[in-house]
Amino acid sequence: MLTSESTTTSLLISESVELSAALTATLASGADLRVLFIKGPAAVAAGVRPQRASADIDVLVHPEDTNKLLALLAERGWKKRPFADGVGIPMHSHTLYHPNWPSDIDVHFRFPGLDADPGESFDVLAQNCANHSFSGVSAPTPCHAGMALIQITHALRNLHLEDSRSSASQKDYAFLLDQTESLRWEELLAVMKGTKSLAAMKPFLYEAYPTLARDLVFPTPSEDWQSRTATRYRGTHRLVLLQRASWRNKPAIIYRSLFPPREHLAAKNLELLDAKYSTLVKYQLSRIFLFLRLMPQAAQESKRRIIQSEGDQFPKRDNS
Repeated sequence: MLTSESTTTSLLISESVELSAALTATLASGADLRVLFIKGPAAVAAGVRPQRASADIDVLVHPEDTNKLLALLAERGWKKRPFADGVGIPMHSHTLYHPNWPSDIDVHFRFPGLDADPGESFDVLAQNCANHSFSGVSAPTPCHAGMALIQITHALRNLHLEDSRSSASQKDYAFLLDQTESLRWEELLAVMKGTKSLAAMKPFLYEAYPTLARDLVFPTPSEDWQSRTATRYRGTHRLVLLQRASWRNKPAIIYRSLFPPREHLAAKNLELLDAKYSTLVKYQLSRIFLFLRLMPQAAQESKRRIIQSEGDQFPKRDNS
């Protein structure tokens, strides 16, 4: 919703997505910032994502330009959403919201699965970049193989989850397997090597290109990638961190897990930022009860996570 003293204009989410992308592209271009618009409408136009409505836009920014873009958007009222404690999993993006806009802007300064230096990965994706028009504003996007790589690694990262993201990722993954004829193997291979994403891409490559994949040498997946793809339950990460921590640090981890700051709780519910203390307590208790209910599964998963050997440990896709 866009407001002024005299008028109030409601935006549809689809309109908000287009206009927020156009705004971001305009700001980046005016400040000579290096950005690439990924996922969402641009991926649909590139033929690497099935058609469906988007609730936000995603922009990959060169690490050296990230803070500059965040500052420009902040000047126009965009605020960082609170970030839930990642329990040792590194951040890869900032999600911005605006009180008067119904969609978010995800500003990525790196992308999970691409293990090369973030700046180097960006430069590889930007080679032979394309463009997509958002509300008449031209915005840069990765090359076709780069856009496909982003979609594939994003789907692989979420296939195993026990929430709605898994359903969307299952559909995206199946769609991508059907699009292999449109991908040039040499181009895809060059992008994977340049971004060091072969380890993350291994499951897809063995399904989509089994003969070619057998001739490749796959590195060990990074700890970051394994942490993101080897667990179904949120509590698993906390249990792994707790078991690996020294006895001196265990009490702090337990306390932070049971009683996170208000800002962390508000990551998925902004109303908690200004909620009454009683509301906050009820929310805290619901979190604890949910964790206790899932504790047996999370404990088993954390045990497997700790003892698994480095190597070919990838999430299995549900084909049922």
